[in-house]
Amino acid sequence: MDTLQKFLRELARLPKGSRRRYSNRLKALAISHVDSVTGRGGTQGQAARELGVNPNSLRQWRTELEVTNVSVQPVTVISDESYMVFGPGGLRVECRSAEAVARLFSALS
Repeated sequence: MDTLQKFLRELARLPKGSRRRYSNRLKALAISHVDSVTGRGGTQGQAARELGVNPNSLRQWRTELEVTNVSVQPVTVISDESYMVFGPGGLRVECRSAEAVARLFSALS
């Protein structure tokens, strides 16, 4: 069963109304469908129509899921005065002090 069918099946279980509460699992299914459609040359708008969801909601969900899926990875110390922090998606941040790393994590949490 593809992601569109899974999404629609789970969506049918939600109470009807204009202010539905979508779970992170349902949002992830929707984003997976968008990725599938755009990977085949389609558009996010096309995927949104298939899902019955506003395209702006899909963009917001992607951002929410990216933020909630951030994980802390081990830090490699390059020298006594430099720290590298690796994040999801190949993100790399270099900091000059342990305090800067702490401030970074504090700002992200």
